[in-house]
Amino acid sequence: TVSVSLQDGREFEGVVLNFDHHSDIAVLKIKSKTPLPAARLGSSCKLRPGDWVVALGCPLSLQNTVTAGIVRLRFP
Repeated sequence: TVSVSLQDGREFEGVVLNFDHHSDIAVLKIKSKTPLPAARLGSSCKLRPGDWVVALGCPLSLQNTVTAGIVRLRFP
């Protein structure tokens, strides 16, 4: 089990379902008596030039990072 702390101060015990050491990402499962915020996930194969995209995470031990951008044309 792992300890999960949210921005609003709530803390939960979580279970690691899967992880990737290379990208420093894990999928956790936590139980809450109240609804938790959730983001709708899309599919990168459906992106088109001009679509807005956002990435949330904590890469390289940075905290609460958000990156946004617009998809541009791919060049070979």
